[in-house]
Amino acid sequence: LERVDLVPDEMAAQLAHIGIDLPVQSLLFVVRSGSYMYDLHTSTSDEDYACVFLRSAHEVDTFEGPPARFAQHVHKEFAADKSDDVEYSAVELETFLTDLCKGNPRNIELLYTDRALHCSSLFEDLRRHRRRFITGRCFAQYLGQISDRLARIRRLQEDASATLDQVAVQSAKLFYHAFHKLGELRRIAAREDIHVAARGEERDFILRIRAGPLEGELSIDSLLDLAEARLQEAKALNDERN
Repeated sequence: LERVDLVPDEMAAQLAHIGIDLPVQSLLFVVRSGSYMYDLHTSTSDEDYACVFLRSAHEVDTFEGPPARFAQHVHKEFAADKSDDVEYSAVELETFLTDLCKGNPRNIELLYTDRALHCSSLFEDLRRHRRRFITGRCFAQYLGQISDRLARIRRLQEDASATLDQVAVQSAKLFYHAFHKLGELRRIAAREDIHVAARGEERDFILRIRAGPLEGELSIDSLLDLAEARLQEAKALNDERN
């Protein structure tokens, strides 16, 4: 693993661009996250950042300083064009570790991505132990996220108030989430490292879904059947390895 450190002036400028009000010295890890981190971004993708920071002993003792978790999100319709938007989420190390031990995919991914803008020596040490967090809980969390996306697609199909365009656009984004996590689920079941950034045919397939149209072999019903089959294969492989 490679340590990445921005000099203070560069980091201050990056924080100003993102809009995060944190002292530079408190930052442990910063990455441009979301679809960019997955190498699945499009021309309508926003700039999304994830930060992990450490509160000082004084801030902990006096309950001063930033909250344990805070974020900035632009509220638009799901799958809307957010190309001009900058969003972020920031979490304090203790809270990050709590979620990490629960197998939260968002946290797990930060231990594996190779796209960090800043990675402190402390966070680098944590990344060296990342395999310890690929657990049964982690598998269950990925499974839950995939099942949620597929259930939302089915509800969209049944929503009489949704237009055909809304169903297509929102389903494409939900399928992108689902198939990206399905690849990682299979790797977790096989006791392999996750990729975070999509690769090869897997990446090409997801980008085809994002580009649309969802018809033929990429129809919503066909993709639901394929996703369900891959889900069952990953569950069977995980059971076998257990």
